[in-house]
Amino acid sequence: MATVVARGDVEIGFQQISEILPIPGAVYAGLIPEAYQKITVFTAGATTHGDRELALEFVSCLSDERHAEVIKAVGLDPVSQ
Repeated sequence: MATVVARGDVEIGFQQISEILPIPGAVYAGLIPEAYQKITVFTAGATTHGDRELALEFVSCLSDERHAEVIKAVGLDPVSQ
């Protein structure tokens, strides 16, 4: 949607913030009213067939407050603890 708006095919569109921000020419105007929000929750876990320690390190990194600003900068909400 952001690409279509950026090209000028339409004047306004609605899409996830993280999908709008990287599109050159698209301008993020703000949140839609809360009543119309559809929240997407991402989850993570470790399987028995993967590198458990690496998976847990990755999850820990995503939930570390030191990385919250980077997560916000790409249009996502950091994990709140």
